[in-house]
Amino acid sequence: MIKDLDLKDHLKRAVEGVSDNACTILITCENPTDKGKMQVEMSFDGDIDLAALLLDNAQSYFDQEENLSS
Repeated sequence: MIKDLDLKDHLKRAVEGVSDNACTILITCENPTDKGKMQVEMSFDGDIDLAALLLDNAQSYFDQEENLSS
């Protein structure tokens, strides 16, 4: 079993091997604590504007999915 830090490194290395990637975004979060707080981390490789566009498009996707399920 891969530990959390090892998993992040493993995922980063896996996508680095794909030469067609213009941008990679990795978002992780830990399980919530007893107080309901979660540690969320994000990293990206590539152009910052492209990363922002990808995140905006992802948000739109989730918003649309939420509207469809309502």
